[in-house]
Amino acid sequence: MAAVGMLAPMLESLLVAIFVALRDEMGDFRPPSTADQRRDCVGDDYWDPHFVYSPRGRRKNLVEGTTQLAASVGLDQHLPETWRNVLSALFAYRNRMFHHGFEWPVSERKKFAERLSSGDWQEGWFHHSSNNGEPWAYYMSAEFIEHALKTIDGILVGVGAFRKDLVQAPD
Repeated sequence: MAAVGMLAPMLESLLVAIFVALRDEMGDFRPPSTADQRRDCVGDDYWDPHFVYSPRGRRKNLVEGTTQLAASVGLDQHLPETWRNVLSALFAYRNRMFHHGFEWPVSERKKFAERLSSGDWQEGWFHHSSNNGEPWAYYMSAEFIEHALKTIDGILVGVGAFRKDLVQAPD
């Protein structure tokens, strides 16, 4: 609980700060693709990673909003391979822990087990204790915590590389 309580808010704050800084540097950036769902957003709405846009409107989802915004500006090509998986695993776990504590409702345990078996998240990122053969309580593994910290480092390196590409003058 302590690890997710520190990692999730740190990562969320970092992502927001990255996009605020990019907004300040890139100004009124407009995605070149007309298929980009964020294309019609302006100002702060465009740069807010908390929201994802679709033809049905906007909805709050930090993982999908960050993914969409990173792709829209081209930052995604500079980020670590598993960055999105780490975000989705970390925030899915955080949301369940903060809303339900250690003993999640059975339906939440089943949803989480389905995500674990989907292949989106690496095996070994989470462990669980069982009750009558069924998962009862989930725990982040030391492996996942270490991977999340390395991913954060990789995000910082990727943002630096992206920014360097932005400021380099064409030959």
